[in-house]
Formats: sequence, structure tokens, C-alpha cells
Amino acid sequence: MARVRAVFGQAVTAHREAVAQLRAARAALDVDRSGDSATDRAGLADQARDAAGRLAPGWLGADWAATADLAVGRDASAAAPVPVRIGTAVPGDDLDYPAVVPLLGAGHLAVEAASPQPFAGVLLRLLAAAPAGLLRVCWLGPGLPAPFRPLRAAGLLVEADPDTALAAADRQLRHVADAVRAGQDPAGLPYLVLVAAQPLPPARLRPLAEQGPAGRLHLLLAGQAAPLPHTVSVRSGAVRDPHAGREPHTGPDAHPDRDSYAGSGSAGGRSPGATAAGAGGTGAGRGEQVTVSYGEVTAPAVRLDPAPPDELIAAVCRRLADSLRPGFAQLLPAQRWAESSATGLRTPIGVGAGGAVELACAERTPHWLLAGPPRAAGAVALTAVYGLAARYSPDELAVYLLDATGAALFAEFAPSRADPSWLPHARHVGAVDTAEDLRPVLAALAGEVAERRRLLARAGHTELAAALSTVDRAMPRILVVLAGADLLWAATPPAPVPRAHPDGGPGPAPDAGTVPRMRGEDGVRPGHGEPVPASRGRADGEPDPPPVEAMLAELATIGGAVGVHLLSCAQRPAVPVLARLPGRLTVSDVDGTAVLGGRTVRLIDPYAEPAARARLREALWQARTPGSAPPEVPHATEPTSLAGE
Repeated sequence: MARVRAVFGQAVTAHREAVAQLRAARAALDVDRSGDSATDRAGLADQARDAAGRLAPGWLGADWAATADLAVGRDASAAAPVPVRIGTAVPGDDLDYPAVVPLLGAGHLAVEAASPQPFAGVLLRLLAAAPAGLLRVCWLGPGLPAPFRPLRAAGLLVEADPDTALAAADRQLRHVADAVRAGQDPAGLPYLVLVAAQPLPPARLRPLAEQGPAGRLHLLLAGQAAPLPHTVSVRSGAVRDPHAGREPHTGPDAHPDRDSYAGSGSAGGRSPGATAAGAGGTGAGRGEQVTVSYGEVTAPAVRLDPAPPDELIAAVCRRLADSLRPGFAQLLPAQRWAESSATGLRTPIGVGAGGAVELACAERTPHWLLAGPPRAAGAVALTAVYGLAARYSPDELAVYLLDATGAALFAEFAPSRADPSWLPHARHVGAVDTAEDLRPVLAALAGEVAERRRLLARAGHTELAAALSTVDRAMPRILVVLAGADLLWAATPPAPVPRAHPDGGPGPAPDAGTVPRMRGEDGVRPGHGEPVPASRGRADGEPDPPPVEAMLAELATIGGAVGVHLLSCAQRPAVPVLARLPGRLTVSDVDGTAVLGGRTVRLIDPYAEPAARARLREALWQARTPGSAPPEVPHATEPTSLAGE
């Protein structure tokens, strides 16, 4: 409890100090200053600007035109309150100085107008000033300016509905309170800034505003007229100061640091060409004056700063997002080929709110659908292949790479005249133009599945992990990557898909070395005893081959238990078997993110670091077993042909 009292005391002290500063500024204006000279007025204005510079250095108070060369992440402290500039105080016709208000670690900001436009500058200042990991933003309601959208991919900003946003605020307060009770220094915890771009019930906001500074929760509220604890209020239509045109007090009780809380922006703070946005969101900007109040104190008339140019916001947000995007190096394990695939396959593919996010082909999710545009989903598949190949040796993992996109997604894993190396794990690398092109690979895999099931049944097991120690045969996990799967069936309606066997367990298998048919002449699937309609048969009396989709469905139904896994990429899962794969990752083509189980994942972009990919590929090839064969590359043409090499 002593720790909680200490944190609360810091917030109360910051609040009282801010009130005292505003009162000092107001008192200075109420003193008769008729005898002050122009030199005195100019000197006091300079002192106020200097004080504002100390309170809000760098991004926290700089003119937009002066931010081009400023570094990000250096101007805000995790352990002290963070004031921020909102505009220019104009206590007299010949006076102005930066208006700086207490925010992080101290209070909140509310504007009477319904538009959240005035918050663009405040948000940009806080985001650019905060060290990495210090600040998270939750945007509630419509109107998120487009230049801020890269922050969603970086995990710095989330958009939420009222229930989700308020729940996040409650979690923040509980998390900080629990951490403080456990003896943790709250300065090590991030701030949460909740931007409410739509009105919320004051009864719901009041406890959040009251507890916010101690819980590192801060509110930016649009359309909020009711006074709230620890909140700076901005109202349209400035109350003109009765001493307009009179100079600030220059006596011994004047304090520039305090005065600077009452106003903002010197003449040099005007940003030529910047889009203006006043408190009412009308674009009046510096021409519109507002009243700024904090508790019982009302500051002099203030002109809100113009909104920062969209180009500036976008550049800063891209810089922040890029600095947080996971790199290709995160794929690399501490030791190459040191992991066992006995219980499944795992590799990182990106970063979420809780740290690294893995794609796992294991008991619960033996197969995966990467749902998204071909290049975006294919990039995740490429990341997965590199990550798995770095962790598992060719004795633990074999891969089949099938590409229906026409983009040669996997060409780098096969040898060519330009680059004779190949991925040692690759058994097959090929482009497929039609569903029928899959038949030879699926038939071979069906034979492998049948043989594994037979061996497991003989050993009395149903799962690969349990049988590895008793089966005298190499059985590496097999990953089948099929990119653009939906394109193969786009022109024709899908064939009926056989139902999954209830238990998925092994049954009687065909003789080893043969390719099992999915449907026998008697209309019964081998090993299942479940009647299905028999095929009509060809003119020579032989039955029709099973539909390719049925072969894929059979592989998905029984392959996982024996270590054969599907990783399918499809923008529109037109094939029922793809839609039913147990794991699903929804990939965005816009911001480098994906959604996994409701969580946003910032994805590793393998295309961003081609040199790193090439180095890993070369290292894996050099580590291959001498004499190992390259992958099969059917129907290859230059530059991937093996002819003459």
C-alpha cells in the first residue's frame, strides 16, 4: 500500500503544480503593468518561451517546420510527467508564447467540439517524443486520420468500439495497480492514451479520469463538456482577457515556467502551408481562439496550433512502425538444426502484443490456411519455410513446394544456372497450372501416408510422436505448401469432398509401395468401410481416378496424425477442404499484419531482406549431407532447369 500511496502522491503533486502554474500565469495578468516598457514585455515573452522549451523539449513543443531533423523517442521521460504544447497563448495584442499543458503522468485533455481533429498534433508529439515501448494508443470511434494507420501494423495503435476501449482502460488501471502492489516501479510500465472520438457517458469517464494519472491512463476526449478530474478543458470561443494589450507581470513573483502553462506558440511557431484545424474541426486553426481551463483556473485566450501536415504524420508513423517491425533475424534459432520435430513443427512468423508469435503444425493445428492476397499470404509461407528449415534438419523435415500463383514464389529453393544451390529439405519444387498438376504429388504423398499408417498400426500407435522410438524407418515431418490453391478451382465447381473419418485413426492400409485409391471399385474408401458413390468407370473398365480435391481432402483428414502437414495459401477458399483446415491466419495486404485468433500479428517480411535470405539459403545448402539429391523440379524451364548442370 505504501507503493500505491507513493504513486498516487506523485500524480496529486503534478496536478497541484499544474494548477499553481496556471494560477500564477493568471495572477501575473491581473497585476497593473501600465508602466512596463516594450523591452520589459519582450523580455518576459522570451522567458516564457524559454520556460516552454524546458517543459516541452523537442517534439513535445517544437514548431512543425522545425521537426524535420528531430530524432524520435528522446524527449519524453518514463519517470516524470510529460507536458505537451497545444497552441499559442495570446494574453495581449503584442504578446504570445507556447501554451503547454500537463498530460502524461498528470492529466487528460478534453475538447468541447465533437471533432477529434485537434488531437492529431497532440498524438504526433507524444508518439514522436516517447521512447520505444512507453506509449500505446487506443482510438475509439470514427475519424482516425489516415497517416496514423501504419501504427496499427506496429502494434502502437488499436481501433476499438466503446465496450472494447473502456475494457482496455479498466485493464490498464488494474495492471498498473497490481504491478505497484507487487513492488514494481510504475515508471517501467507503458502509458495507455485513450482517444475518444465520440462522446462517452460522464459517469463512466469520471472514475477513469480520477484514477488515470496513477494508473498511467490518459484520456483525449472529443465532445466532452462536463468537467472531469485532472482534465484540461478546451472550449470554443475564447474569453477575451480584460488586460489585453497589457504586458505580463515582471515582478519577483513572476515565474516563466508557470506562465508557459497558460499559452503556446511564438510567432516563429507558425507552420507555413500546414493544414489548420481549430477546436471545432473547422480548419480555423490559429485564427480561432479557445478558452483553456484546468480545474478552477481559466488560462488566457489560446490559439490552437494548426494540425501537422499529413506528410509529416505519415513520415513519423512509418519511421516508428519500421523501427518496431520484426526482422528476418528473428527467424534464426540460436543453433541451426538443433530441434526435434517429434511433437510437431514450430517457427516464429511475427510479433504480437505478448511477444513472438509462432505458427505451429502440431496436434491441435496439423494444417493451416493462410487467407489473404497471393503475395501477402505467400510471404508468410516463405517466412515459415525459412524458419522451419533453420530449426529442423532434413532428417526431421521434408518440404513440398507447389505454386499456383504464377509468381515463382518458391523458385529460390530450387537450383538454377544463376544459383546452383537448393534447399536441402526440399523434395519437390514446382509450378502448377491446373488441379490435375497436383495429382502426381498427392498420389506420392498418399502412398507415404498409407505406409506410415501401416507401420504405426503394426507398432500399436496412432500418432507419429509415440511411434518414432519403435518404428525402424525414417519418418521426417512433411510440410506441403500450396500457394494459390483457390486459383486451381476458380474456373470449375468443386467436387464433393469425402467426410472425415470419425476417429481419424489408422485402419487397414494398402500394400506398401502402391499408390492407394481414394475410392475403390466397390465404392468403399480403403481402410474405412464407409460407402461412397462409385465412379462411373472408363470405357476400358478401369475406374475413374479420384478427383484431385478428394485426394487433398483425404490427405488433410488422415495426414496430420502421421506427420504430413498442409500449409495452404488462398485469397478465396473456394475448396471446402481449404475452408475446413483447423488453423487459420488472415493476412492483410495493406499494413504487414495478420489476425490469428483475434490477435493482431506484425509479420516478418522476408522480401524486405533479400541478402539475409540468400545468406541463410547458402548456409543451409553448405550444411547438407554430401551426395544428397536436389529437389524434383517438374516441367522446369530456364532459369530453374537442371539440364546441363
